[in-house]
Amino acid sequence: MTSGVTLSGAGAATDVDAAVGYGESSRISDISDQNGSNRPAADGMSGSSDRAGAVDESAGDLGGATSVGGGGSAGAGGRGLPAGGGGSAGNRESGGAAGAPAKDPPPVLWFSEYIEGSSSNKALEITAQARAVLDGCKVSTYFNGKTEATTVATLSGILEAGQVLTLCTSTLKEKLEAACNQVGNLTFNGDDVVTLSCDGMLLDVVGQIGLDPGDAWGDDAISTADHSLRRQCGVQSGDALGTDAFEPSLEWLTFPVDSFDGLGTRGC
Repeated sequence: MTSGVTLSGAGAATDVDAAVGYGESSRISDISDQNGSNRPAADGMSGSSDRAGAVDESAGDLGGATSVGGGGSAGAGGRGLPAGGGGSAGNRESGGAAGAPAKDPPPVLWFSEYIEGSSSNKALEITAQARAVLDGCKVSTYFNGKTEATTVATLSGILEAGQVLTLCTSTLKEKLEAACNQVGNLTFNGDDVVTLSCDGMLLDVVGQIGLDPGDAWGDDAISTADHSLRRQCGVQSGDALGTDAFEPSLEWLTFPVDSFDGLGTRGC
């Protein structure tokens, strides 16, 4: 499967350094699987815009598949249907209410690395606990305490269990090459909130939505400004609240500014 990022932004906040190409569309770089081989990525249309809805091609929707109810005698309904609801072959039962297919559960994704480096050296690493379809997932940035996203990077494709996806600015991509799977519109600073969501459901957040912390969250020892942060190995899911207090020392390890050696490799 291919995987790519479609860039979008709002107003004048777009980071031109982050986009590859100009005009009406931008080409996104490849996503690498864990052994370093590249997969082709999709082109994305740029535009104004702010868990996974695509069908798993190998197995079908979990809980969403329908099955044929067995024929019953004397008007007994098939499995999952009320008595008298028809027992002839061909009746179908569904995983959802009122015959609607049940939706797949949201993917389990979280930020496993956050890099707020010098100049335009910005990157985010996303880890999947299990196979995750990324259609409908996005990374959003909230500037300076705003409650609405200022820039958005839309994700697509598939991450296998334990696989990571790394988003980098074009500046960092030039430096790190294969360590950056994709180029994204990453314009955050230490005082900006960054979120990961799928189909409108928040999965993880760095920061606290609606709060401007000043220069950064944390302190000089561990801070969201001028540091690389790596998620502790015991963390296996994200912070889905978004507006709760954020203290980086509780779940993150800190490294000096422009530390890139762990990017793209989840060492857990």
